[in-house]
Amino acid sequence: MVSRTAQTPGGVALALTETVDGDLDYSAWIGKLVELGIRSSNFSNSLTDEQLIVAISVPTRHFAAALIGCGWMSKSPPPTLADPLTTILGLSVGTPIRAVTSAKVIVDYFESVDFDHTPPRLHLRNRQWQVDKILALTVLQGLESSSDQPTPRAGCISNFTRIDRQWADRLCSPPRDLAIVGTLKWLRDDLSGFLSTDDESHGAPEQIVSFLQIGAEPDVTWSTRLYSPMSVLDSSSLPAELNAVVLDGASAIKLLADVETRVVFAVIDRSVADETASEVLLHIRSSRGTPLSVPNDIGWIVPRGMEALAFTVPL
Repeated sequence: MVSRTAQTPGGVALALTETVDGDLDYSAWIGKLVELGIRSSNFSNSLTDEQLIVAISVPTRHFAAALIGCGWMSKSPPPTLADPLTTILGLSVGTPIRAVTSAKVIVDYFESVDFDHTPPRLHLRNRQWQVDKILALTVLQGLESSSDQPTPRAGCISNFTRIDRQWADRLCSPPRDLAIVGTLKWLRDDLSGFLSTDDESHGAPEQIVSFLQIGAEPDVTWSTRLYSPMSVLDSSSLPAELNAVVLDGASAIKLLADVETRVVFAVIDRSVADETASEVLLHIRSSRGTPLSVPNDIGWIVPRGMEALAFTVPL
């Protein structure tokens, strides 16, 4: 029997497991951290020239950033794409494109479309496809090299959150508005875990790295970026298209003043004796922040064993 305290607002319990067929852990904090990402996304839609900062103190950082990211991803709107043939008819030779079929996700350069065949055939620089087999297609700003990969399948959490409903469009033009900053080895360990629900109709557990579509150029398709704190410092700024950043741990939270996304999550790991993160947050809140009530404004009830604060600052 799954405790109701472990359930999401929709009445479904979320669980973690290390392997796709491993034992499921239905601890209440799993669904609560996903819910924090969801509710913060909802609240941020009301902001104009403000940044929402949500800080959460946890007994240990394990999985916290990844689960918050899953909540945020589940609220990302699908892209609006034209019918593939309509887009194809407007292409010029050499235009870089991404196309999704039931078998492959492809990035390549447009060459021509052949209407002498039935159905018509799309000719790319390194391959060709029947136009009616293309589920989604979009123009890219640039392309390092042509490539392809097997088309990822929507998993349990994608089904539960209903982002599978426009799956091909999402693979073709994925959201690029989320980044997670922290110690990369730890983050990758967390992302290798699997999320599941207590409803078997949603399917087998889904790996977190797949749900978040972790990647970067020149991957064929990807959504969420990972950064180490040092790489952020070296690049001096994060991509402008980001709407949310999860800062995982003290070394990442030190960057808070330089992050200008609409939403910032800060994960404070109480298992590490370092007061720097708390000091950074309290300084920013006291100097230019407007406090919020986490339960009343964000709508998130802080679970036992965790602490949270939220505030906005001008952008």
